[in-house]
Amino acid sequence: MIAALRPRASTIVCGGCGAAADPDDPYPFRCPNAGDGGDHVLRRVLDSAAVTFPADDPELNPFVRYRELLHAYHLARAHGMTDDAFVALVRRLDSDVASVDGHGFRVTPFAMQQALGERAELPRALWVKDDTGNVGGSHKARHLFGLLLHLEVVERLGLVDAAARPDLAIASCGNAALAAAVVAAAGRRHLRVFVPTDAEPAVVARLRALEADVRVCAREPGVPGDPTYQALRASLAAGALPHFTVLDASGAVIAQMAGKELAGEAAPAGIDAKQAAAFLTKYQAPLPAAAIPTFEAALAKAKRENRELFIWFTAPW
Repeated sequence: MIAALRPRASTIVCGGCGAAADPDDPYPFRCPNAGDGGDHVLRRVLDSAAVTFPADDPELNPFVRYRELLHAYHLARAHGMTDDAFVALVRRLDSDVASVDGHGFRVTPFAMQQALGERAELPRALWVKDDTGNVGGSHKARHLFGLLLHLEVVERLGLVDAAARPDLAIASCGNAALAAAVVAAAGRRHLRVFVPTDAEPAVVARLRALEADVRVCAREPGVPGDPTYQALRASLAAGALPHFTVLDASGAVIAQMAGKELAGEAAPAGIDAKQAAAFLTKYQAPLPAAAIPTFEAALAKAKRENRELFIWFTAPW
C-alpha cells in the first residue's frame, strides 16, 4: 500500500498566465482568466517531492501502477479516500470497460524489433511501442479513462451531485470518438459526439452501438470553420463537459499519462525511466504533424547520426 500523501501534491495550473485552479473545483477544465485572447492551457503540476515514479512496479493495470501520477488520485487522497478505496474504484471501472470493449487496460507491448530495424537499414536498435490493441483500438482511451476516474472521484467525494450528471461531449469521427464512447459507456454517462457529414459509416455505426448521441454537423454556406468544432463549443457553453484527449484547443489534457506510463515500461528494457519521461516531454512531435514525413525524417536522422530509434504506434489510422 502507498503511504498517505501530503494534500495537494497535484495542482492544475495555467501555462499561459500561471493561475491555479481552485483545488476543490470538481471540473477544473478552464482557466479562470480564459477569454482575454491569451493562450490559456491548463496543465497538471506534480510535486516531485511528494510522489514516487513506479519504475519497478509489476502491476499490469497502468491506472493502478501509475496512480500517484494522476490528479484524481491526489484529489481523492486529500479528501480522505484511502489508497485501497481508490485502487478498488480503478478496478471496478476497468472491469466495466472490459464488459464494453472485451478487455480492460493493461501494459501494451514494448520491445526491440530486430528484423524490422534490419529491413529499415538502421545502424542501431529499433524499439517499438504498440498501442493499437489497447481499449478502443488506440492510446486515446487511456487519457479518457483518466478523465472518467476524475469524474467518479468528485462524485464519491460529494463535490458534485451524482444524480445530476452533465453530458459529455467530443468532436471526432475517428479513434478519439470510439475511445470516448467506450469509456462513457463503461461509466454509464451520456456522450454527445459531433461528426461531419462524411464520417466513416462503420465508425458511426459503432458509436451508435455504444449508445453515443451522434450528431451530424453539416457545413453552412458562408460560415467559416469546422462545423463539428463549432457545435462542440456550443455544447460546452451550454454545460456539457469536455471528453476528449485535448481539453484545450492548444493541446493539453488534465489526465495525460501515456508518456509517463511508457517511460515506466522502458525500465525493464534497460532504459532509465526518468530519462525516458524527460525525452518524451522534450521531443514530442509538433502539432499538427504529418506522420509519414515525421517518420521518414526520424529514419534518416537515425541512420545519419547512428542513433537508436523509438516508434510509438498509437492507433491503426
